[in-house]
Amino acid sequence: MDKQIIASAFSEFGTDKGPRRHNYQQAYSSIFSTWSPQSILEVGVLEGASLAAWKKLFPDAMIHGIEHRPKPLIEAATGIPVFEGNSTDKTFIDTVVTTQYDMIVDDGDHRPDVMWKTFLNLEDKWTKHYVFEDVCVEENEKILRRRLRGRGYTNVHAWTSSFNDPKTNLRGTVQVKGEMLYPPFYIVIVTR
Repeated sequence: MDKQIIASAFSEFGTDKGPRRHNYQQAYSSIFSTWSPQSILEVGVLEGASLAAWKKLFPDAMIHGIEHRPKPLIEAATGIPVFEGNSTDKTFIDTVVTTQYDMIVDDGDHRPDVMWKTFLNLEDKWTKHYVFEDVCVEENEKILRRRLRGRGYTNVHAWTSSFNDPKTNLRGTVQVKGEMLYPPFYIVIVTR
C-alpha cells in the first residue's frame, strides 16, 4: 500500500500517526507494501481516530481497541469494539484478548517499562507484526531493542520522526506527565 494512501487515511481522521504529527506512514507502508492485515488490535485508542483510519485502510479486517479510560462513544462513532481496561493487567488481557491478531499496535502509555509489560502480556496474541509507537528518545528505543533481542526477536526495525503539533505550534521538547521528552520519536516494528 502506498504511503500517500496511508497518510491520507491518517489525516482524514486526525490521528497523530500522519504527516501533521509523526509521519509514520513511511514505516507502515514498508509492511503494507506486500501484506494486508486481516486483524488489528490497537492499545491506547484515545478518541478512536486510529481505529477509524485502520477501518478505512482495511475495511474487511477485524479491528479491536483497548483503552483504559472509559470512552463509550468510540464504539458508537467507529463501530469498532473497544475493551476497557489496563494493558499491563495480565488477567484483563487474558480475559478480553481471546484470539490472535495479525498486527498489534501499542500506542498507549509510552514509557518503556509500561510498553514492555504490555508487550509481554500480548506476546502470544500476535502473528505477524507488533508495533511500538511513540517510543520517546533514542535510549528507550535501544532498551526495547535489547529486550527484544533477549527474547529472540531479530527482525526489528525502527524509524524516527520529529514531533510537530500544528494546534499548539509546539516543536522540539514535549512534556508528558511532568517528564520532558525530546524528539525524535521512534516507531519500532517487530516482525515474526
